[in-house]
Amino acid sequence: MPLISIIVPVYNAEKFIRKCLNSILAQTHTNWEAILVDDGSPDNSGAICDEYAAKDKRFKVIHQKNGGVSVARQKGLDTATGDYIIHCDPDDWVEPNMLEEMVKAALKEDAGMVICDMYIHYKNVDIPFKQNLKIIQTSKEVQSRIINQQLQGFCWNKLIKKEFCKNIPFYPLDLSMCEDELFNIRVLNKSFNVVYLSKELYHYNNNNNQSACHSTSFKHTESKMKVISECEKILDKQKYNNFFAMKRSVLLHILLMFKQTYIISTTYPEIHPEIIHNGKKYNFFLPTSYFLAMAVKGRPQFAHMLYKTNIAIINLLKALKHSLHI
Repeated sequence: MPLISIIVPVYNAEKFIRKCLNSILAQTHTNWEAILVDDGSPDNSGAICDEYAAKDKRFKVIHQKNGGVSVARQKGLDTATGDYIIHCDPDDWVEPNMLEEMVKAALKEDAGMVICDMYIHYKNVDIPFKQNLKIIQTSKEVQSRIINQQLQGFCWNKLIKKEFCKNIPFYPLDLSMCEDELFNIRVLNKSFNVVYLSKELYHYNNNNNQSACHSTSFKHTESKMKVISECEKILDKQKYNNFFAMKRSVLLHILLMFKQTYIISTTYPEIHPEIIHNGKKYNFFLPTSYFLAMAVKGRPQFAHMLYKTNIAIINLLKALKHSLHI
């Protein structure tokens, strides 16, 4: 029975972490180690980790000064002794059969990575999230899907054979977002088969407003831009259309932040012509591409205002439709 290392970067998670750790304890595949990296949490998270480690030796706790999520993930990776690696965020939880199902698929197909589906937990409702992948594909095919923003680069729904993580760092260490996406892009640059398991085995908690995914700070925008710079060092930009999809994602992130919208006109100017071309279509429910095209043409604050207004109208119509049971 293969040993699976579960890496859990922990910071300010005292409200959620017991549910996370209990779901790990409930795994039907029992040969696992959970490496809990307490990244200088100012709350009671570290003490809760110690509590679980005292009850079950499969929990290994590391306490360190706050260094950020990349530092925490790297520490977990350096400590892992398993045959396979998977991550779990402390505010999320997993199905009892997640490890069993994923390692079974990995062994059956001799796969270097297994990707499962997930539930998005929002307002006490679990919403299934499918990823529309082939059952078996090459690592380069999956890498292309992530770079083209057609597949999420999360670490927590991907079981990876440890040998393919060798010499792959979570770097730069100052990344506050997309560190997992960059890590997986680097791993997938090696050659192996990837299995897609069309089962929702992971629960992503979208109720945690303290999560980095809910932030629109410019620090996170800079992290996204650093990820693109790192990709440009190892991959052929011509093959990936000059990383258009990733760069467009950065510009969309900037569009959401009113105070920084002015920098859109000078950010990734090489893709502006394509954005303008793609944003020419107009309809009542204006597509995001329309507002982004307006922004790169020199009216970012107006585009931001219209975008927010459009979202508000759409949400109002959805609420009205729901209330009328249409």
